[in-house]
Amino acid sequence: MKSEVITAESLIQGCTSADRILLINPPVVEARYQWLKWNQPLDLLKMSSFLKQEIGCDVKLYDFMLPVGGKVSRTANKPENKLVVNNGAHSYPLWRYGTGNDKFQQWLSGLRRAGWQPTQVWVTSLTSYWWLGVSSTITLIKSVLPDVKFVLYGQYPNLETAHAQENSFADAVVVGRIDLTEFKADFELYEPIKPAFCGLDVRSESWYEEVLDKYKHGVNDFVFFNDDILDPTEDLLRQINLLIKRIKSKSNRRLKFHGVCGLHPSRFTPEAAKAMKEAGFVELHFEQQLDGKHLNIEAYKGAREAYKSAGFQLSPNELSGFLLIGTPDDDFELIIRHMLNLLEVWGTVILKPYSPTPRTPDYEHYKHIFENEEIEKLTPHAFPFSKVNGIAHADYDELYILAAALNQKVRNRSFDSFP
Repeated sequence: MKSEVITAESLIQGCTSADRILLINPPVVEARYQWLKWNQPLDLLKMSSFLKQEIGCDVKLYDFMLPVGGKVSRTANKPENKLVVNNGAHSYPLWRYGTGNDKFQQWLSGLRRAGWQPTQVWVTSLTSYWWLGVSSTITLIKSVLPDVKFVLYGQYPNLETAHAQENSFADAVVVGRIDLTEFKADFELYEPIKPAFCGLDVRSESWYEEVLDKYKHGVNDFVFFNDDILDPTEDLLRQINLLIKRIKSKSNRRLKFHGVCGLHPSRFTPEAAKAMKEAGFVELHFEQQLDGKHLNIEAYKGAREAYKSAGFQLSPNELSGFLLIGTPDDDFELIIRHMLNLLEVWGTVILKPYSPTPRTPDYEHYKHIFENEEIEKLTPHAFPFSKVNGIAHADYDELYILAAALNQKVRNRSFDSFP
């Protein structure tokens, strides 16, 4: 049966203080997951704070992706254990990342024995092409809770509404978003294991207060999940300065920020570098910045000088430059040249496969080549633009091997293979 399409506003209007809402961060079904440890359902954690504070709901969470002992389990995805692309010419093994269903069922049974039965189950996903984990999880829980309302929220129903209606098995799919910018992530949902870090939204006018609150409760590590963390309109540096003044009087425990996304070379000025060094940034991974088809070398040089002037001394694993691959305009020789440029600037290059977001210009221009019923093939790790740029999937695999070789260190420095 097709899911009902509802708005975010009507979803909230349909909730009361009598509701017991179970939030689910489902397992991820994917060919590759390089940044696994940074998976955190920030929308759900903020949604919990909203539901508790604004409506008075009773909320619980099951996070399939929460690392246990620093690791997230990976198993072959059954029954679909591979992703076949390029008309069958190439395939990638499909993996299921996340806690096993048996452990979740034990947890849910314990919850019900204790007298807690949800009235609604809300599921979300960071991307639309991870829909396989969403639908299988909803099916699993429905077999145990057949009379509960299931709601699908987030990127998947927003970007692929019709697909979600047909394939998610949710009762309702939500279009639109609730503004949760100023709500804090609800870590009380995690029992007994707490997350090792807290995700932040640089758009919040008081994210530094959340850092202080989480720091007080033993969290030392923080990550901004934004596309441009140094956008002047977000005023990162002002809040960093407020944080520095407050944190020095609190404790000698080290505060650590990990710059794993949204860090653009041209915005990394000496002022920004100094403030970020003082705040405790322990990782800097710079986004790709182009000038036409080539890297904006001047922007990278400026960022490198700012890095040095601030006194950063990060290890090779903590400092890198991202390089997009898998775009419609990919040129194999140019990619290799860019890899060598970034290796010279940062010492480490990280390949970042690209996939178009639905409704963006790239997607609209090339949507005739996408298989709309198999949106899992839009994963960047399957290189959906391979048929446009003419680079074979096997050649992309070779690029990963080359990157690994270039990133090998000799005496803690990149080996200069191309003097």
